[in-house]
Amino acid sequence: MWDDPVLPFSSSKLWCCKVTPNRDRPSSTLIRQASAQFFPIQKADLMVPSTLNGVVLFLVFLMPGVAFALMRERHRPVRRLSAFRETAFAVLVSTAWVVLALSIVFFVQLAQPPVHRTLTELVTKSSKFLDHNVSLVLGVTLAYLVIATSISAFLGSVVFQRVIQRARHGAPDPTSSAWWILFEQQPDHDKILSIILEDGTWLSGTLLSWSKDSDDSPDRELTIRDPMQYRSAKGKKSHPLEGAAVVVSARRILYLSVQYRPNAPDST
Repeated sequence: MWDDPVLPFSSSKLWCCKVTPNRDRPSSTLIRQASAQFFPIQKADLMVPSTLNGVVLFLVFLMPGVAFALMRERHRPVRRLSAFRETAFAVLVSTAWVVLALSIVFFVQLAQPPVHRTLTELVTKSSKFLDHNVSLVLGVTLAYLVIATSISAFLGSVVFQRVIQRARHGAPDPTSSAWWILFEQQPDHDKILSIILEDGTWLSGTLLSWSKDSDDSPDRELTIRDPMQYRSAKGKKSHPLEGAAVVVSARRILYLSVQYRPNAPDST
């Protein structure tokens, strides 16, 4: 039982709490009520953009990281990441760009006194500076957004990825799935698959599409197209397999081999 306690808090505001015991309410309810009085939480305290300027700055901050992530996903194995990890990844890339931009501005203002005076005015008299230099602020913000987003998109593109792969002497990403390593080794070649299923059936055809999941899960499929061949488990001869394409489940595949052949030139 607490009765008008004096709390040893050295502050201009004295926080007190009086809780009267009640047998009809559990102690956990009393504790929550006491905590709510000691530590009042308001929605205004949350770090969420609530104004137009805040939303614009938030989007400008995240744009480089989002561009890098979107371009990288187009040529990388699909990974099932939580919303927290996806957001953290974009924030990390965007933060790196902010740090780089601030570093450049810091060294430039050391060598250029006019830039130093402008930054000093921006920091000490931000409201007045923004009112009189709207065009300058918008121009610098737009230039940062275009440069940072463009370079981030390039760093996440397949072109830069191939440069990294050449630097690694063609070694595949160790976090990739087995299918990714097999089917992405020769991007300019057709992949001729030879597949043996669990029941001994043999299939052959040109790879048309496949699941780009990063996990070697049995819940995946690939498709093959003409020319396709088929041989039953007890058969001795192969036969043409009719149809434009065939879907094969990874769960039924026992053995799979790949042959790489240069793409046939376009007759047109």
